[in-house]
Amino acid sequence: MNIIIIFATCSAVGLSICIYVAISLYRQHKNKNRPHPVNTLSYKGYTGSVAFSETDNIFFGKIEGIDSLITFKGESVSELKHSFHQAVDDYIACNKAAHVLGHTNA
Repeated sequence: MNIIIIFATCSAVGLSICIYVAISLYRQHKNKNRPHPVNTLSYKGYTGSVAFSETDNIFFGKIEGIDSLITFKGESVSELKHSFHQAVDDYIACNKAAHVLGHTNA
């Protein structure tokens, strides 16, 4: 890790500029170590997160924004999309069946 030391004159403007530069450099360094953003799929108003397992050579994900844990996977993008669509359709069907039977997701 590189340590950056900034010397500034004691003027208020000079000091505020140096503080701004130091914060900007820190944020740039911090963002380099962040993982890449998660990709998503959308279908019928639901969003699915997508990741890739290099060791298993598969794409996998879960439906976001719901109380249940519903996952999906595929060895190709087309398989992943199909699996996500099927997971969403099954989730919707289960919710409809639970509503008919008088169960709620509360």
